[in-house]
Amino acid sequence: MAGGEKRLLPDEYQQVEWVANTGVRYITAGTIQKTFPLTMKIGFYRTASAQYQSIVCGVGYANRGTYNLGIMTNGGVGVHVKGQGYWIDGAPTNLNTYVDAEFTLENSTKSTVTARYPDGASYSRTLDVDVTISNTNFVLWQSQNNVKMTGRIYYCEVWQNGRKLMHLIPCYRKSDNEIGMYDVVQKEFRTGAGSGSFTKGADVV
Repeated sequence: MAGGEKRLLPDEYQQVEWVANTGVRYITAGTIQKTFPLTMKIGFYRTASAQYQSIVCGVGYANRGTYNLGIMTNGGVGVHVKGQGYWIDGAPTNLNTYVDAEFTLENSTKSTVTARYPDGASYSRTLDVDVTISNTNFVLWQSQNNVKMTGRIYYCEVWQNGRKLMHLIPCYRKSDNEIGMYDVVQKEFRTGAGSGSFTKGADVV
């Protein structure tokens, strides 16, 4: 799993294998500009089903699903675009399955979502729908009808116009054991907001 790779973090942080959400918690990781192409990459592992599709990561607001644009799950893998879900045909729907997902927006009307699995299987879907975005927040564990993904995130990257904008690594702050994600590009520690708590995997040494 890509998230298990050792990354060089500042001494005050300890990298872990994953961070998991146990409530309606989320992380706001910074602002995305309205520039194409835009690519989101994330490794995740869903541990429970939800009543609605849940957005693993994307641009928009933490609790306003209609406005969100990002990678979604609740069985399979797909994308959420302005209140509408688009699933990848054939992508496995099992719980407790690791997925590397990638969502690339070539321009405001063409995008591709891909799901890759540890057995080497890969599934994709190309969309020709309006994916126009405004300058807005990038959020992990977005809400859709007040439902968030219950599961682990192993890493997340955002690329924009050929440049890596974010690279989020699961970790905790040694001084107080606060769990979050460290952005090795922006050099910032991103902690959670909302109710509930985060749990973490084993230390990466």
